[in-house]
Amino acid sequence: MRLYIAVLDQVPDFMVPTLVAHTVLGAHLGMCGNADYQDWLNNSFKKCVIRVNQKEFDRIGQLPGTYLGHENSTLAGQKSCAIPVPVPNQSLPNVLKFAKLWKPQASDPLPQEPRELIGYCEREEGWYPMHAPRRGSIVTQAFILCKYCGGSVYHCGGPRSDAVCLACYQLEPELRGKS
Repeated sequence: MRLYIAVLDQVPDFMVPTLVAHTVLGAHLGMCGNADYQDWLNNSFKKCVIRVNQKEFDRIGQLPGTYLGHENSTLAGQKSCAIPVPVPNQSLPNVLKFAKLWKPQASDPLPQEPRELIGYCEREEGWYPMHAPRRGSIVTQAFILCKYCGGSVYHCGGPRSDAVCLACYQLEPELRGKS
């Protein structure tokens, strides 16, 4: 026995968590008196989120006891999330049995922009380029300092013990760290 949460494929990915949270809460309040729902709640509590097209959504919406939810700010308030009353696996309708699990459609919402080369990491096995973090990244607010000259490699992302600034990297090895 599993609770199916059907999300219409037209809903933007960034709104799905809010839509699902509101719909699950509404479904819970509406289904508390249902014996099948209570059985699922007490004995199974398995659930899955599925992505469905409009035709599948309409079929799910017609199942007995289905709760339909929406978000006012998405799809002009159209019903876009459906939660049917859980049923035993042997009684599961095909529209739910063969539905695809929901996953974000966009793998990376931020555009892949070129990143600035800020320095190098010096390790036993060689040199590795260090790039500025992508826009929107969460980073520490500590400077990365060059291990040779002590100058700033970058204004955040530190501390690092193996960082080398671009100026020191371009020097001959015997001249690094000597000012």
